[in-house]
Amino acid sequence: NNEENNLILLPNYFIMNKINDNLEPDNIQFEKKKSKAIWRFKDCNPIRHKKRIKLINTLNNDFFDIKMVGNDDAVNPLYIGEKYRLSINEMRNYKFLLDSDGWDAIFWKLNSKSIVVRFNNHLKTITFIDKYLKEDVHYINGDNKKNLEKFLKNIINNKEDCNNMIKKSNELIKIFTEDFMIEYSVNLIEKYFELV
Repeated sequence: NNEENNLILLPNYFIMNKINDNLEPDNIQFEKKKSKAIWRFKDCNPIRHKKRIKLINTLNNDFFDIKMVGNDDAVNPLYIGEKYRLSINEMRNYKFLLDSDGWDAIFWKLNSKSIVVRFNNHLKTITFIDKYLKEDVHYINGDNKKNLEKFLKNIINNKEDCNNMIKKSNELIKIFTEDFMIEYSVNLIEKYFELV
């Protein structure tokens, strides 16, 4: 219904700072990371997380490592379990970090020395960071590649392009200060109520 298809996700600077404070610096250079794409998440709401469910059930292989640490009947039981839980620091050991919905995880992913691969969300979701993210500058759009696995394996060899994307992603994150978040949240709420 319309209530489920129109969401506004406000940035929480304090949560983002808490996540960042608990992280060790990502000192592993891209070329030394594991040549795989990884994603871990806790749950799959059947309405909000259709893309998660599709990806975990269809994309998993030796290159794409997508697992859920919660429990859901819509997900292949082979890909579910507490045994798959990884910390953020552990996930940053991989060259590619997958992402779809929400905004909290995208922050630490962009602030790593890995490349973010985002998938489009079927919901009309407004997130604070979408205004600033640029495809093929800060991240790779996983939906726009005919053979995503082949594409990612090929770009591994282009170290200059990979490191430029990582550098620009890291620079983008620096603009999201506390004052910025407060001002942007107010503007976002005002814009939302103009639309609904």
